[in-house]
Amino acid sequence: MRVCYYARYLSFNAPVDKHSIPQRYWDARMFTRAVKYGTINGYCHVPQGFFSQRIDRDTVGVARRIFGTWMLRVLGQQAPNGNAVLVPVPSTDAVQGRRC
Repeated sequence: MRVCYYARYLSFNAPVDKHSIPQRYWDARMFTRAVKYGTINGYCHVPQGFFSQRIDRDTVGVARRIFGTWMLRVLGQQAPNGNAVLVPVPSTDAVQGRRC
């Protein structure tokens, strides 16, 4: 069995000073929030060469479509024969009985 793990973003819980981190990390963090919550406060850029698009409050709906298309591309590369299982891992706020 081959396991692929994709979680490339700046943690939501990390102390953040927007001016002290590279723009691509900030974009990844905001894109993840747009996909996860379907909302965005501010904006982010999807990297050039992939979809090259700015996502903001008015275009946040496209984030999930971009993520889905990217995931299909990754699965196609990792399991070209179509023999793959995608196991989404929910965030802690989706776990029943979770305590803060």
